[in-house]
Amino acid sequence: MSRVRHPSREDLLDRARRATRPLTFTRSGRVELLVIAVAYAAYELVRGLAGGSLAEGQANVAPIIDIQRAFGLDFERGWHEAVGGGFDAEVWSWIYLFAQAVAFPLMLAVVWAFRREAYALVRNVLLVVWASALVVYALFPLAPPRLAGLGFGDTVSTYAADLDSPLIRAFYNPVAAMPSLHVAVAVMIGWCLFSLARHPALRALGLVWPPVVATATIVTANHWVLDAIAGLALVLVAAALVRLVSPQPAYEPAVSEQRQ
Repeated sequence: MSRVRHPSREDLLDRARRATRPLTFTRSGRVELLVIAVAYAAYELVRGLAGGSLAEGQANVAPIIDIQRAFGLDFERGWHEAVGGGFDAEVWSWIYLFAQAVAFPLMLAVVWAFRREAYALVRNVLLVVWASALVVYALFPLAPPRLAGLGFGDTVSTYAADLDSPLIRAFYNPVAAMPSLHVAVAVMIGWCLFSLARHPALRALGLVWPPVVATATIVTANHWVLDAIAGLALVLVAAALVRLVSPQPAYEPAVSEQRQ
């Protein structure tokens, strides 16, 4: 009687790589724009429908605060109150909005236009991040500090744009704080600038941008510290997974180009 041969880890990885090989390619600009637009619209729609109620999101705040206190990470209130109101609050509010509404699509457009060989990697990591975040939103609805009923103000709505307007609410889930997609996307932008840009100032901006955005999410009371950490962890895991199962076209890092 012949023995059944079970596939090895290498066999499974090889099958996954062959199955995902089409994902390493880029298509026309219109098709890629359509892919991102449809994926983002689906992400926002599902995020708006998935998850629990505000009461459930507020109930899940307590364990988050307990964990943060245990590790000395409960500094949202201090940062939020330090910013207060006025010009500082307005600046941080617009950074929060700019990070997602402008910097994110700009990143995709610039990588497509100038470093197309890296675009498939960026696009695939982004899609994995979006899909993974939706699962967390559904399983663990979490209210942000401004909606937790703990006395935090709604900085962005006060100084920039009303986050509770009917238009935004149509694609908005108020209990989708964990993980922070602002931070996840900011890390991707930082990686693109540091790894792909040639100018030293842009590469320096790549190092600064993620912590700036993370700070904006906290001082405006839109995320807990653990949300930011989870956003960072999510994008790192997504990048590792994409590189593992989907071989990417080789590209020259900006550093090596500068040395030539």
